[in-house]
Order: sequence, then C-alpha cells, then structure tokens
Amino acid sequence: MLSTPYVKIEKSTLENNIARMQSWVTENGQVLRPHIKTHRSVEIAKMQLAAGAVGITCAKLGEAEVMAAAGIRNILIAYSLVGADKMLRLKRLMEQAEVAVTCDNMVSAEQLNQVGLELGRPVPVLVEIMTHIKRGGVSEEALEAFVKALNGLPGLEFRGIMAYSGLNPNSDPDNGLRSMSEEEIRLLCRCRDRLERAGVKVEIVSGGSTVISRRADVMKGLTESRAGNYVFGDIHYARLGAVKESDCALTVRATVVSTPEHGLATLDCGSKILSSDHDSCGFGKIRQYPEATIYKLNEEHGYVRYDPEQYHLHVGEEVDVIPYHSCVVANLVDRMFLFSGEQYIRSISVDARGKSY
Repeated sequence: MLSTPYVKIEKSTLENNIARMQSWVTENGQVLRPHIKTHRSVEIAKMQLAAGAVGITCAKLGEAEVMAAAGIRNILIAYSLVGADKMLRLKRLMEQAEVAVTCDNMVSAEQLNQVGLELGRPVPVLVEIMTHIKRGGVSEEALEAFVKALNGLPGLEFRGIMAYSGLNPNSDPDNGLRSMSEEEIRLLCRCRDRLERAGVKVEIVSGGSTVISRRADVMKGLTESRAGNYVFGDIHYARLGAVKESDCALTVRATVVSTPEHGLATLDCGSKILSSDHDSCGFGKIRQYPEATIYKLNEEHGYVRYDPEQYHLHVGEEVDVIPYHSCVVANLVDRMFLFSGEQYIRSISVDARGKSY
C-alpha cells in the first residue's frame, strides 16, 4: 500500500505521449532529442530512445553524468558551461559518451577549446541564439563574427545553432503561441542562412518545444526538436493548448486530511511535492473535482476551495492533482509510481534527482 502524497504515472498515457510526439516529429522531417529535465529518469529516457529519439538533451552536467553512466551515449548539454570544475567533468563525460554542448561567449569557448585540446578531439558545439527572453545567447547581428572566432579554436567543432523562446503564460493557445513559435523558427532560419551565405556549414538547427513540435507548418526549417514536457504534460501546458488534460500522465495522489468549513478542504500535498509554481487559477487541478481551486500551499498542505452546493470533499478521500508544472514535481521525489488505472505496477526511479549542478 502506497502512502500519500505520491507521484502517480499512468502507463498507457505515458507510452502514448512518447509515441505520439515521436510520430509528429518524424513526420515533420526532424529528429527528436527530448529534454530529460522533465523526468530525470533513466527508464523514461530509454523509453524515448526506444521509440526513435536519436539522443537526449540535458540541462546540467549532473543529469548527463547519470544518463551516461546508465549507457546513454548521445547527449546534448543545452546549457552554458563555465568554470574549471565543469571542464574537468565534461572531459570525463566525453570519455564515456558522444557529447555536444552549447556556447554563447568566448570565456566558455576558450575553456571548452582547452578540453578539446586535452582530449585530442574537438568538442562539438551548438551556438545558442538570443531570443526575446534574453536568457542568454548570441545576437543575430553578432553571430557571424562569433562563429568565425569559434572556428579559429582548434579544440572546438561548430555543428550548428539552437534557440529557446520560453513560454508566455498570457499567450492564447492559437494566435499567441503560434506567433511566438513562428518567430523562433524564423530567427533560426535567418541565422542559418546568414552563416551559410558566409560559407559556414550549419549541420544542426535545433529548437521545437512541446508547444510547437506537433506543428509541421511551424517546424519547417529545423533539423531537430528538443521537446520535453510532452511525456507528462501539466496544467500550464494544458491551459496554453499544447496538451489535453486527458493526456497528462503525471498526477499527485493526495488525501483530504481536513474540511475546516463548508467549501474548504485541506490536502496532504504542499509545495514540497506540488512545487510553488502556479498561475492565477491555482497550483494545479483536482481531476475528480475540476471546478475546485487549489488556491494556496504550505510546505505540507494544499488549500482547496470549492462550491459546497455542488459536492463535498470528505476526510480520508483520495484525489489526483494534475500539477501546474510537472518538470519541477519529478525533481521533488526519489521515485514515481507506475499505474494502469488503479492497478499499481511498479516504481520508476528519478535517477538524476537533485543533479542541478
């Protein structure tokens, strides 16, 4: 018997999500390199690879180290690596697996160059392009000079470009998200064309979040998708129209532990399992009571408001909460639990939990 709160994964939904995204991306003419920060699980990463993914994307070296130790060999680290400790770890990792990295500045480039020289083979590099969120990246105008500088470093091998535009929670599912997606693709295609006119071969054009990877009309021009959230889905993506609530494979099973007054209930899941991510509609949605609102969290408590004229939540009742942001939830637990309906199957390890370094 499992004790609440725990993370519950619906097996058939997970498998369908993996197969559907792989099919979309393949039919669009790209390859899929899913971002495993969503689940940080070796088992789920291997499910994605078995379905046809060419490799995986990691945010941090810690994730990549865990995946490489488990036998996964084709890895992109989509994060700027800076510092002697990171270079030492990257060198060790590249002795185990085929690793590419991203870069957007000469400090990092020169350190990566030294790794390549010490290994006796160049470090494959994708240049990150700056988008409207300005999280990092090289501007479109500075790109040609930056790539020229990279090509002057014998320990590096320029392979292509990548970008990430983020998600605007205020975008409407149709026009707003479509516009954002199209701008990311146009930016990448302009940058590719600029470099190729300058005689630089661009092998990889990497983009494509869960929001846009299903849209062949938008994805045209990319070579690969780094979609990640699609394996689980969540309320954030559902409200943006990127997934259906019925396709959300991850929920938090919780118990009603108190009903302090009519229309209020308290769940035994708080920020330590749901995370503190939320929007104006709350911290998630209760699958059995979709009109209820999880309006507040303490560390171990979830506060629910509902209409007592419609129904009542009862102490001892178990419910399933679709979280606002599933990628954070997976990193808050050691294990997730696989189900077929209400039939428990087994646990899934979150192997790279906490590997945010």
